[in-house]
Amino acid sequence: MPIFSPKIEDYDNLIEKIIIKNFEYPIYIDFTGSFREINKYIPTNKKFHIFLLDADKKPIFVGNPIISGDLWELFISVLNNMEHMKTWDKINRE
Repeated sequence: MPIFSPKIEDYDNLIEKIIIKNFEYPIYIDFTGSFREINKYIPTNKKFHIFLLDADKKPIFVGNPIISGDLWELFISVLNNMEHMKTWDKINRE
């Protein structure tokens, strides 16, 4: 699940982009900044503020998809692939 932890001044922009892009996956928006507080090792460079973990909690995507159309498309592609793999795993278990 993507976690977004925007600064207060970036909140409206984040919500607008999520609505405009018709984002259909579950997300977590950290309104209090607790994620940033707990994870102080995250670099200040915004392009490293978004990362997606696989089922083994290993990063499979790093980058802020909101700041780039190309990154957004890649991010959606990774999410779609994760959904496909989850479906494939379910089929194989049946």
